[in-house]
Amino acid sequence: MRKAILASFTLLISIISYSQIELGVKGGLNLNFSKEAKLSGTGFFTPPNANFKYNSDNSLGFQFGVVAEIDIQKLGLTFRPEILYSLNNYDFEGLILPESQKLTLQTINVPLLLGKTIKGPFRILFGPSLQFLIDSEFDISEFSETNSDSFTLNAHIGFGLKFEKFDFDIRWEKGITNSETAFRSDFQDAELTFDTKPNRLILSVAYRFGMK
Repeated sequence: MRKAILASFTLLISIISYSQIELGVKGGLNLNFSKEAKLSGTGFFTPPNANFKYNSDNSLGFQFGVVAEIDIQKLGLTFRPEILYSLNNYDFEGLILPESQKLTLQTINVPLLLGKTIKGPFRILFGPSLQFLIDSEFDISEFSETNSDSFTLNAHIGFGLKFEKFDFDIRWEKGITNSETAFRSDFQDAELTFDTKPNRLILSVAYRFGMK
C-alpha cells in the first residue's frame, strides 16, 4: 500500500512538473431537453389526471463559474476541472393546472474533463461531472418538497475551440445515475415526482488568465 501511494505521488509530481496551468472564468447557456414528471395519488381530492406521466418543453438555462486549464505535456492531454453554478427551469403544461407550471433547479456542477487536440484549435472534451443539487422549487405553493437526490454523476462529451485566451465549447451532458425530486400536496393527497437527471446541450465561452 505504501509503495502504491508513493508511486502515485511521484507520478502526480512528475505530471505537474511538466504541466502548464491557467485559471479562468466561463459562462454559457444550457439547452435542456424534455424532462419527465409523474403525478400520483389515490385520495378523494386527487386531481383526475393523476397517475399519468408528463413531459416538459425544451427550455433554456444558464451557468457560470471558474475553470482551470492544465496542459499535461508529457501525455499530450489537457485536464480541465470546472466549478459552475447552474440554474434551469422546466415548464409543464397541464400537470396540475391547465396553464404552465414551472420546476426550477439550482445546482453546483463540477466537470472533470480531459481534452485532446484534433487539429489546430479544434479539440474533443470528455469526462465525468459531479452535480450537487442546492435548491429545487415548484411554483404551486401547496406542493412542498419531500425528497430530493442531492448528488448525480453525469458524463460530458463535446467539441471545443481553444485560442490563446478564449475557449468556445459545445458539449452534451447526460446523467448516469438516477436522480429524482418529489413534492407533495396533503390537501390534494397527491405527489409529484420529477426526473432531475440532466440531458442537455451546453454552449459556453471561457476566458483564461494567469499562468503558472
